[in-house]
Amino acid sequence: MLEKFRDKLNAESLDEAIRILIMRQRKAVIDEIFGLDRGRLKPFTEEDRGEDRS
Repeated sequence: MLEKFRDKLNAESLDEAIRILIMRQRKAVIDEIFGLDRGRLKPFTEEDRGEDRS
């Protein structure tokens, strides 16, 4: 199974294929966790500041 994955990715070795698999999995987890509010959040404005800067 891992050898098929290596061929699909055109990786030179099984180690490289495993590294690619780990990086993809980490990115998927991070995107899932931190991407929940994507599109719903807006940048802060001056009115959002809780202090008087004058």
